[in-house]
Amino acid sequence: MLNDYLIQFFDHHARRPLSVLSLLTGKKTISTLYAALVSNQLQWLNLMPTLRRDDFLRSVARLQAAGWLRAVGPDVEITVTGARQQVASAHHHPLPSHYDFRLNVTEFADRLFLAVQVVSEASFDNNTYVPVSSEWSVQRAIKRWYRQYGHDYQAVVTELTDAFAAMAPAQADFLAARLVGHDFAGSAELTSDEWGWQLLDAVGTLIHVLHRQPDHFPLLTALWGGPINPLPALGQKSLELVNQGLDIPTVARRLRRKDSTINEHIQAAAIWGLPVNTHVLLPEALAQQLVSAWAGGAHDYRQLQALVPDASFLQVRLAQVACVRREQGHGD
Repeated sequence: MLNDYLIQFFDHHARRPLSVLSLLTGKKTISTLYAALVSNQLQWLNLMPTLRRDDFLRSVARLQAAGWLRAVGPDVEITVTGARQQVASAHHHPLPSHYDFRLNVTEFADRLFLAVQVVSEASFDNNTYVPVSSEWSVQRAIKRWYRQYGHDYQAVVTELTDAFAAMAPAQADFLAARLVGHDFAGSAELTSDEWGWQLLDAVGTLIHVLHRQPDHFPLLTALWGGPINPLPALGQKSLELVNQGLDIPTVARRLRRKDSTINEHIQAAAIWGLPVNTHVLLPEALAQQLVSAWAGGAHDYRQLQALVPDASFLQVRLAQVACVRREQGHGD
């Protein structure tokens, strides 16, 4: 079954297999993120955090042996027969389309189950039970949420009922059956498929409901906490300083980091679609040259660098990211 999942991450654009593995296991290197952006697969970051390298490589080898992938130097691309198999695999073994790394689906699932249990037990004045999550960070988040919102048991129940009603019935039933409360231990295991994707998809669907109407679901929206910032704290600080008009060397000195580290922070911000002040980093004339070269078919860094030799690596990458996002219709 792993073959059916993995073939869905390859297309006619050759890419390094290990780049796909890095994406699925949550590696946030710039090369991984940029490759994911080009393939329009950023949402799948950390989808399969426990996927083992040897299992992954064996699966890719089987896909190649079946004639569904072919090697292009160190890269692989999908074949015509592989594309047909991809359609079949997507039909029988679909990816969790409502999952998105930025929506913090996995952590919200843990919070949701524990919050429902806490509210249910509290409504019966019971404080002796085994929590469904032993994670300290989850328990801390629920304690904080409960002090502010959880005492209004009926409001929580009402929001859950309304939110589940806005979901597809099959997904709502699947998620409801996994809730644990007072004298109710759920009617099924928390995951019924190998990677838990059915659960991720159901929780992701619930998040989309909350995201569309946060004012209608204030308690659940507070429990979710909103989309996460994909940048680390230092990366966010680098971005803030650049957006204040500081150049890379100045930011590096201020944060006591290397220029290359700040460059990576800014690249990551651009890849994720966060606002980046490019007035200092990428002069308009240089940007136009790079965009023109891209429009002429030069998409690889080396091609762009040869055509616009005055551009630095960061400038080329910022132009590449802007062009990719524009072509994909992200609108930023």
